[in-house]
Amino acid sequence: MENNGQLRNKVEELECRCKSQQQQIFELKQEHTNSTAELKMRLTKAEDRLESEKRRSKRALEDMEGLRHKEVEHISQRLEETEKALQERIFKLEAQRIHLEEELSRTKAASVTGWAQAEEELGKVRAQMRLKEQERVSSLEEKLCSLRSSMQALQLHCSQQKQAISELQAKNSHQSIEMDGLRRWIEELQQLICCSIHLPDVGFEHRTAMQRQDTCLCMSGVPCRARTPENPGKSNCVAYKT
Repeated sequence: MENNGQLRNKVEELECRCKSQQQQIFELKQEHTNSTAELKMRLTKAEDRLESEKRRSKRALEDMEGLRHKEVEHISQRLEETEKALQERIFKLEAQRIHLEEELSRTKAASVTGWAQAEEELGKVRAQMRLKEQERVSSLEEKLCSLRSSMQALQLHCSQQKQAISELQAKNSHQSIEMDGLRRWIEELQQLICCSIHLPDVGFEHRTAMQRQDTCLCMSGVPCRARTPENPGKSNCVAYKT
């Protein structure tokens, strides 16, 4: 129902628009009729004005023809006078041209002389530039040789430094090995001292004899025997020097 109501409203709206457009069409037709009648009237008036303008133009053309004839005669007279003036000017210009050609010939001769002198000066300047360039190249070559010598000396010095560094690294490695040996020797010595401290109490002389019979390391890392009653000589072991 709502759709039917909406459609009915649209139909009524369209009918109103249609009536309005029909009214506008009627008014436009009426206006077109009136405009056509007015245009026909204007066309008639325009044709009348055109005829009068044609007659007036014809009279104007006749007057202009007379004036043109007079103007042509006047222009012809002026052309003759202008032609005479131009002839005189041409003669003067011809004389000027001859004078300028002579002046140009003299200028060309002077230019040739100046050009030869300029070429000679240019040759001298080029020779001086070549000499300066050769001197500059020689100086640069000497500097280059000096730089090469300096570079070779620096390379030799670098090689010597590298060799010295290699020797120092080798010494450092050897000393590191010796330090590792000393460190192990100290650790073993500490272990021996700890063992000697914790031995059971079986008598001072008996314990001393047992310790002297053990094997130890000297400062050089070579095994040695401690001093015993059978070996009364002086021992080189650090443990028995104390």
